[in-house]
Formats: sequence, C-alpha cells, structure tokens
Amino acid sequence: ALPISTVTPGETTTFTVTAINNDGTIDTTYTGTINLSCTDPACKLPFASYTFTAANNGVLTVSSSAANALNFNTLGTWTVTVTDTTFTPGQTYTGTSNPVTVITTPAVTLASSVNPVNLGANTTLTATVSSPYGTPTGTVTFMDGATVLGTGTLNSSGVATLTVSFSTAGTHPLTVSYPGAGFFQAANSAVLNEVVQTFATTVGLTSSVNPVIVNANTVLTATITSTSGTPTGTITF
Repeated sequence: ALPISTVTPGETTTFTVTAINNDGTIDTTYTGTINLSCTDPACKLPFASYTFTAANNGVLTVSSSAANALNFNTLGTWTVTVTDTTFTPGQTYTGTSNPVTVITTPAVTLASSVNPVNLGANTTLTATVSSPYGTPTGTVTFMDGATVLGTGTLNSSGVATLTVSFSTAGTHPLTVSYPGAGFFQAANSAVLNEVVQTFATTVGLTSSVNPVIVNANTVLTATITSTSGTPTGTITF
C-alpha cells in the first residue's frame, strides 16, 4: 500500500506490505520471502527481495525518510507488485499497490524579440515550456497584465510564438500562462516588462540671416527628423 496517489519525480513515499489471511485479517505469523517489481522503468525500489521474520508480525513498512525509500522517476501512473513464490510450495502470492501518478511542474519562460519597441511596431513574443522529464504539450496564453494578447500552441520543442504591437506607450507587464496538460501541471512565467516608446525625434532650427537688422527679414527653418521615419504635423515658433 502507498499512502499517497500523486508524487513528483524522485519524491520518496512510505511503502507498506501486509500479509493478509483469506478472512481479511493480518497473518502475524507470515515468514515468506517477497520480491518487488515496478511498472515505472526508472522506479527506485526499497529492495529487490525481503524475508519476513516473526518480528514483522506480518507487516513491513519502509518509511519515506529511509535511506532506501521507494520513489518513482518517470511521468505517468505506476504500481508496485509484491510476489512470493516460496512460502507455500506450488503456490504464488501476489499483491499490487494502489496506482501512483507522477506529475511535475514545468518551467515557463517568456522573451520578446524587440524590447524596447516603438509604438505600433511589431515584436514577437516567444514562450518556452520545458521540463527535464519530457516536452510539455498543449497551449499557452500571452497576457499584458490582465489583458489577453492571444494564445499559441506549443510545438514539438515546447515553444509557442505570438507577434504583437502596442497602441499605448509605457511599460507593459507581459506574462505567459500554461494551463497544464497530461502529467505536466499549470505554470506561469515571470513578468517581462516590455517598454513601448514613442518615436524619438530631433528638432533643428536655423535662421537665414543672423545677425539681422531691425525690421529686416530672416527665414526661420525648423527641421524635425527621426530614425523611425519622417515626422508629420505642425510646429510652433
């Protein structure tokens, strides 16, 4: 018997083997030898075999704090089986534990291809959902604070992208949310502060005559430039 039904990879769990009579009572005189097997190919068993003694009183418990504690290491649902072929000649006794599901929480990261980005210009957001225990699947949701920017489907590498632009300047707190799928639990990324800036401009001013005589004409010329294109609109002298 296993006291829990859900664990993370490598998490130790208490494991109890109880010899049961046909009437459901504990066989306190049981002194057979048991062998263990596990459906998890990377399972760490407390032992390969164990022989009960009278001191066991029909019950063997290996604590989760023991040096040889049972643990599972592959995502999925697994069981441990106990087999005794020696206690009664010609008779095989078996017992199978309750199923235990191994889950994990993946790491979620978010990156922006352009940061800071100009107002109205595009940047590509890249979400990566990863785990040492396999590649998560499913979808992610890109958020700007509490506003949903869009969703994306994770590819075979656990990556999803979304191209966005922003209509308001300032710092936008971006995150990506993974709702979980299969044996991978829900997780969120850290906040990525996307800086959205207005176009930088430079103002130049010249006078055609300087110095100029009182009441004589001079032409003032203002030139507005930007590395992001040609500015439009009006100016005030």
